[in-house]
Amino acid sequence: MYEAQLERYRNLLNSEYRWITQAMSWSVVTRSDGSKPTAEDVARQLGGELAERDPAYEPDEGECLWSLIPTHDAVGLLEVNGFQASRPEVLRRLSQGPVRVHSVYWNIENDNAFSYATAGDIVTVFDGEIPDERHGSSPDALEDQRAPLWAAAEPHEWPEAMLALVELRTGVPLDLSWFDRPHLSVLAPELPDQQPPSRPADDVWERLRHSSGPRRDASLAELAQTLVDAFGLGAESTIIDRIAAQHAAAPINDSTQRKIFALRDRLHYEGIGRFTSANPDWRRSQAGWAIALALCPFLAPSREPPHTPTTTYMVDDALKLAKNALGDAWPCALRQIGRHL
Repeated sequence: MYEAQLERYRNLLNSEYRWITQAMSWSVVTRSDGSKPTAEDVARQLGGELAERDPAYEPDEGECLWSLIPTHDAVGLLEVNGFQASRPEVLRRLSQGPVRVHSVYWNIENDNAFSYATAGDIVTVFDGEIPDERHGSSPDALEDQRAPLWAAAEPHEWPEAMLALVELRTGVPLDLSWFDRPHLSVLAPELPDQQPPSRPADDVWERLRHSSGPRRDASLAELAQTLVDAFGLGAESTIIDRIAAQHAAAPINDSTQRKIFALRDRLHYEGIGRFTSANPDWRRSQAGWAIALALCPFLAPSREPPHTPTTTYMVDDALKLAKNALGDAWPCALRQIGRHL
């Protein structure tokens, strides 16, 4: 019953546009009162103005870009390497009134979400890989369609299934031809974020985010060593030497940084394809990125104050990527890292 939709998205996600589809957001805006949404309506809700741009246009920091694709009774929103339409603030604003928003998002870190909102209310949100963990005002609202669709897909095909569910709910497919031509787009300021709940004060993750200097460097070196051991990278002498140097609070030089980035890139390209924890190459690629962030941050953590956005994001990303890489072994690894704090 769902094979045509799933096959469409298998072809799309394995096309020459994987530089887009490995990290993207696709949303469809419809109306429940029988009227047709317009690109102008969507632009107004997002707080920006319409102009024609390439989907790969890179907005400045603090700005967001949506390519708008109007159809006969809907408006599609495509974000390349974006996630704004998955945010509660954006979903609530876009879905004001008799409007329905179906949205999917994923990135190379395996973060993902399927979201459905209407009348300013977030009805259901779930992770495509673990859809039984749902939340929202009516978490099971789409289960009659979602459950059989996921049953028809292979376990690693949750991205295809999420795109297929949007199509089934709205009648609007994501068309491969839309990736290679300019579109009307909205460039708008990023909506302010809701304050996320803080982690417990004794949480290792939170303590690492707010640490600085040698303690943070040693903890990140411990994280890198854990990943080296887990993924058999002990023969990578540059990594081993840098871990020891970081424990000793020695600065990194450009040559070492370039070599670590080269390892990161090699593991990344080996892992391109199926962005799922079931793929060991993908998990190794996550380990490569985490090691690079832990050992060669763009701003050396020992010289930056503990609460700057750059260093906090660096630590968050390193931990998130390591969690993806280690899977069930992550809780034990996190406790090990905490010994240095």
